[in-house]
Amino acid sequence: MVAGSSNNQSQTVSVDLPSSDAGQYGSDAPNGNVVVSGSRLYNIVSLKQFGSTTVTLTVPAGVSLYTFTFGS
Repeated sequence: MVAGSSNNQSQTVSVDLPSSDAGQYGSDAPNGNVVVSGSRLYNIVSLKQFGSTTVTLTVPAGVSLYTFTFGS
């Protein structure tokens, strides 16, 4: 996820995965939360295998999401 925050202030985005994918958060969201403190790429999910799943983000005011990318 490429994101940024207003005035580079730290804001927390909640990352929610289905129970079947629980615990497969990326390096920037170790407990299902990512602290956005500047504009950059954040690694929020790291699934063990390819497949279909739903990622739900709870984004507070002051955080902008620019793109969401997938890759291996």
